Amino acid sequence: MIGRAGLLFFVFGFLMISVAKAQGPAAQPPGKVVGPIVGVGRGPGPITPEQEAEDRRNQVKELLGQFEGDDANIRQFAAGQLLRMGKDALPQVQEAAGAKGLGEGTKQRYAVLLTTLKNDAKRRGAMEKYVKEKGFERGEISPISDENLQKEFGDVVFYALRFRQFPVAYEVPAGMKPSNLYAVQPDGTVANLADVDGLTKFFQKALAPAKDVGSAKVAARAWVRLTEEWRQDGFFQFAIPDESVSAEAGATGLKASAKAVVVGGGNRGEIAATLTFDPDGKLAVATDEGQVQQGVRPICQATKSLDPDPIVRGMARQCILVMGLRARDYLTEQREKASPELQLEIDRIWGEIVLEKR
Repeated sequence: MIGRAGLLFFVFGFLMISVAKAQGPAAQPPGKVVGPIVGVGRGPGPITPEQEAEDRRNQVKELLGQFEGDDANIRQFAAGQLLRMGKDALPQVQEAAGAKGLGEGTKQRYAVLLTTLKNDAKRRGAMEKYVKEKGFERGEISPISDENLQKEFGDVVFYALRFRQFPVAYEVPAGMKPSNLYAVQPDGTVANLADVDGLTKFFQKALAPAKDVGSAKVAARAWVRLTEEWRQDGFFQFAIPDESVSAEAGATGLKASAKAVVVGGGNRGEIAATLTFDPDGKLAVATDEGQVQQGVRPICQATKSLDPDPIVRGMARQCILVMGLRARDYLTEQREKASPELQLEIDRIWGEIVLEKR
């Protein structure tokens, strides 16, 4: 925890954002909230196992609604939460995917999500065994879902293994990073894709030959989608704009480039990759560079949201709003140990995040 001076320094010195005028709680009835966060919306106090199960069902339902929505950033958030739930979310995802009247784009997204969830159900055991044997149990396993990865690598399931850094950091094991990338083959073989050299070798072995500009672009998209995870701390959100992906045929083979751009949350930066293929379409050389800069991260903002000083209270609330949907896990954790009054305030702030699509 930090004091008032620390919070002021964090907001003004680190974020360098213009804080909106200090406002009171969002105009919502006490305990009334919309959003995928277990327990929120029930008001203060503990919940029963039956209520928790009901909340989780409702949480999946809400996430599915967001996954089908028009906002690409919220769709990405919802997909990530459903993937973390894994097989627990699978029945409801399957039911939603089979509903009548879905648009073609939504059907396609569901197909990718379902494929990842089903393959995760088969491969997660191998990944969990690997993590246990290595002593990495404090890391969180999260499957990576992407249409381009499925096109290129079929039944391979890619996982991120992250060691939490905020609000309290977990110790990162020797030789590991806060965020690590793995590939699990159908036979259960686990490969640590730790750097550009390792990922290049994996692509050289597993990637189908790039025979034309289109397939080279798909490979470049797949590459940057994976290398996002080397920079991820759970609060970055990336997008790969269509205009950032290009490919051309040269005298010695194809060359493709792609960028992943950081969006939202006060974060900044991008990742740029270039893949060069030999005349047979096999990856010859890959470069991956770029920098990302952290924006707002959780420290003690939730506990300061009822501070007696309206300026501190307003800035704490503003920080949480800037984090937006990515603050979900932090708010859930803080809510579980908060006073009844603070639980209601967390409910209100989360409701504002969801209703304003932050």
